[in-house]
Amino acid sequence: MIERMRQWRRFVSDALFERGGLKLVFEHARNLVVATLIIAAGLEASHGSRKIALAMDAFIIGNLVALVGLALLVLNFLDGLRLLTRLNAPRLLQWLLALTYVVFSWRVAQLVLMFRSHPV
Repeated sequence: MIERMRQWRRFVSDALFERGGLKLVFEHARNLVVATLIIAAGLEASHGSRKIALAMDAFIIGNLVALVGLALLVLNFLDGLRLLTRLNAPRLLQWLLALTYVVFSWRVAQLVLMFRSHPV
């Protein structure tokens, strides 16, 4: 049991500090926030009733921007799973990190939308 914990700690330490995993974690967190902000910007634009570029409806443009943000969010998630697989991470770690990513992205989206609805 103790040897298994040492192996686990060695794997995490090696993945985070020796292979640049910590840098990747922060890059993925940044990409998550940017994609969420793009989604929020698209949703904010879609609530307007004004015409914007080329007499297109703000609702259509806003929803397209939100879809682009959602696509970026999904691509970031898939890239993270691909990198975990390439690291030969244990399946349990992959599942836990995927669940954490989904919960964290949901909470960030809620936070951004909450700030959007309360003017400063």
